[in-house]
Amino acid sequence: MHKLFPLLILLFCSLILVAQDPLPTDYLTKEFHAGRRDALRALMPEHSVTVIFAYPERVFSQDINYVYHPNPDLYYFTGYKEPDAVLFVFKDDQYRGDTIYNELFFIRKRNPQMEQWTGRRLGVEGVKEKLGLSQVYNSDEFKNYEIDFSKFSRILYDALPDDVNGGTLASLMHTFRDKAHIKGNENKYIRGTYNALINYTTPANLALRVDRIKSSMASIEDEEFRNDSLLIRLIQQPDSATLADVAQKIMASPPASFEYNRLVASLREIKTPEEMALLRKSAFLSAIAHKEVMKAIEPTMSESELTGIYEYVHRKYGAEAEGYPPIVGTGANGCILHYTENNVTEVRNQLVLMDVASEYHGYSADITRTVPANGKFSPEQKQVYQLVYDAQEAVFKLCRQELRSGN
Repeated sequence: MHKLFPLLILLFCSLILVAQDPLPTDYLTKEFHAGRRDALRALMPEHSVTVIFAYPERVFSQDINYVYHPNPDLYYFTGYKEPDAVLFVFKDDQYRGDTIYNELFFIRKRNPQMEQWTGRRLGVEGVKEKLGLSQVYNSDEFKNYEIDFSKFSRILYDALPDDVNGGTLASLMHTFRDKAHIKGNENKYIRGTYNALINYTTPANLALRVDRIKSSMASIEDEEFRNDSLLIRLIQQPDSATLADVAQKIMASPPASFEYNRLVASLREIKTPEEMALLRKSAFLSAIAHKEVMKAIEPTMSESELTGIYEYVHRKYGAEAEGYPPIVGTGANGCILHYTENNVTEVRNQLVLMDVASEYHGYSADITRTVPANGKFSPEQKQVYQLVYDAQEAVFKLCRQELRSGN
């Protein structure tokens, strides 16, 4: 019997390896992600490099982190969903010995002991096999990997978070700053205000924008922001000519993140057929969840209970999470734009606003509906609801007309 026991163990392990757990089969393919990198490369300035970091992990309590949500940009270009990584996409071919490459990927190192606690990691070989990137290295190899950033005309990257202290991601960012000779972070207040001036300000709303800048300067204790010469000039002379001149000067030497966000947004705002399929799936199962809540709702239920129905239905149909924190607001709570407490114990005979949708394989729907908890609108509620509904339908028709006309 003692000779048979090792054979039984070997057979058992073999069966475990053969009987793989069923996983979703409709993820975006590695060919999709490679195509997105090629599309980015085609838009990049000559002799430039784009740098995309993973999002940091965030602590929930002591040694427990929040459920990790990957950087959507990094996921879009690679399919990678783990922290502690950085991707480099080069406009031109790079050479290292006999190797020619146009992208590099430094990723989280495998650690069997940690994987027992927090789950499997792809590791270098997993990324090569499942995600299709060839030049893949462990994150700790970045420090000694030679990249001459001085030869690039532009280094494109999103604004780096300034609250990542310690750990692998902090080390990657610090090494990148050293190698690329980047001193400090962009001022987030100046960057945000510049972005609003360039993308959302017209002569018609200039006065409102200037008032907001004044208010921000009064409330934010940041001397660099308060003393920015372009913003002060616009405050002193708030006219369309000054706005145009300030915008021109901003774009003559834009913050590093401006061009990164412009290029990435230009790709991501136009969805491919593969992405449309995931968006439709996310919208479809979100709609199912709304219908189930509408069927179940009654005055004695709580906001939290209604939230739970959404979460259950989303996961039943395969969504990983909600696309944003669920908003289930009873009565006056429905007037709070980002109300997320959802702690009213009885919705009673009130209107309940529900802004909830799923995230399916990285793609989120966004649905808001308002219903009477007792199943019937009062005459006044029905009148207001109908006004909003009619306005919505009118806008839909305008959108379709614009699409048909090619504008």
